[in-house]
Parts: sequence; C-alpha cells; structure tokens
Amino acid sequence: MLKISPKQLNNYGDTIVEVMVVLAILGLSIGISYATANSSLKAIRGAQENSQAGEVLQSQVELLRASAGVTDIAQPNYIYQSGTFCLDPANGNVVTVPANCNLGEDNRYAVTINYNPGANDTFTLVAKWDDVQGQGQDTATLVYRVHK
Repeated sequence: MLKISPKQLNNYGDTIVEVMVVLAILGLSIGISYATANSSLKAIRGAQENSQAGEVLQSQVELLRASAGVTDIAQPNYIYQSGTFCLDPANGNVVTVPANCNLGEDNRYAVTINYNPGANDTFTLVAKWDDVQGQGQDTATLVYRVHK
C-alpha cells in the first residue's frame, strides 16, 4: 500500500484563499468589460440618433428648396413667414402646430424651423430628441439660406 505523508498532502491543489483571489480578479475583469461595452453601446446609439436627426433636417431642407419659389402667401407651402413651423413630408405644406412637427423614426425628433428675413433669408432648423441615457435632450441645428 502507498503511504502519503502529511507533508506531501500540502503540495497538491490550491488553497481556498488562492481560489477566492482568482474569483475576485475574474469578477473585477468581467465588471470592467461590462461597463466598457455598455458605454460603447450608448455612444454608438447616440451617434445613430444624431445621424438620423441630420437626415430628418436634410429632408426638411429639401422641402424648403422645393417651396422656395412659392411667393403667394395664400399657398399652404408659403415658407417666408414669421414664427415656428415645419414642413409636412407628405405634401410639403407648412405645419404651424409644434405638436405635429414630430418627425423621423417613431416621431422621435421634434423639428422646428424659424425664418430669419433680416439674416439674408436664412432658415434655422432645429431637431430635439431625448438623449440615450434619458437625462435631457440632444439637439441638432442646421442653418439654410434660400436665394430668391
């Protein structure tokens, strides 16, 4: 029969302290990885929303360009007016009720257009939406000048 002395038993395996240290290091590394991945995903989503807001504003600029030749104030797409408005993507008509100016994916982007006749006939387009973290709003602004 094989005899093992107590001195030989101490040379095999890991102690509970060593296992706990390894588990603590592993948990810390997993936590750091999760936090890094989470912040990266939020940054990516924020960039996507900013890009979509730019597309919504660009579509409004295209409607402004199409309506630039309308000079009759009685027309529904007369854009040279004071106050806040947006343009209906379906027909290009002016919408003066701000609640109806939610455009884009899931009507996420509240779009407003202001005409500035004293500033070389410029239009200031603003899109606002709730930010990714739910801690306020993000904004995209575009200034467009129409040559009549």
